[in-house]
Amino acid sequence: MTRKGDVLLEFTITSFDAAGIHSFEAVRHYRVAGDQVSRVQPIALRPRFFVEEWVRAQWRQSMNWSSPAGIGQLQSWHGRLHEDDLSWRYLDDTAGCRKDLELWQVSVGLGDKEMPLYFIVRWHAPYRFEMVEIRTTRRSDCDLADDVADGNASLFPIQEWRQ
Repeated sequence: MTRKGDVLLEFTITSFDAAGIHSFEAVRHYRVAGDQVSRVQPIALRPRFFVEEWVRAQWRQSMNWSSPAGIGQLQSWHGRLHEDDLSWRYLDDTAGCRKDLELWQVSVGLGDKEMPLYFIVRWHAPYRFEMVEIRTTRRSDCDLADDVADGNASLFPIQEWRQ
């Protein structure tokens, strides 16, 4: 997956849903070209965690992981969501969308009042993601259950001592 001039790291970080899933395996993949360093895909290993990475990153980075068709709407949402003390609870399992099988809906309850938000993410297997849309209403065609979408993932084989 990596090539000369790439750096790939994986480590555990705290989730925005600290009470529910607590933590996840974060990925940092950087490409080094001369004196330039840029973060490149994979950004995350699952749609939920891509959403968290997209929100945590500065807009100039998240913009690169966003659908050009929705860039204005996404920039507006990013500005509202990009806070250091953001917390939410995942409301439902991540669901696939019937009309486009690369689209996935990540449902969260935001803040103390758990305002529902629905992140629509394009997932190009195995680990390329793009933010497509953020909604305040659920997409009715996104109801396909999939155990893999929220499961554990790692780019590195599990070591015996970690089991």
